[in-house]
Amino acid sequence: MSRHRLIIVQGGDPTIVDEASRALSNETKIYRNAKREYEKAHCDGWQR
Repeated sequence: MSRHRLIIVQGGDPTIVDEASRALSNETKIYRNAKREYEKAHCDGWQR
C-alpha cells in the first residue's frame, strides 16, 4: 500500500498515478474487509 501512496505523491505520469490510485483503493477495501472479518471472528459477544 505504501508504494502506491509514494507513486501518487510523486506525481509524474498521470496514467501511472491513476493506476496506483485504483490499486490503493482496492487494497484499502480488501484490508478493511479482512480487518472487519477478523474482529467479527474474534469477538467476545457472549461475555457481558
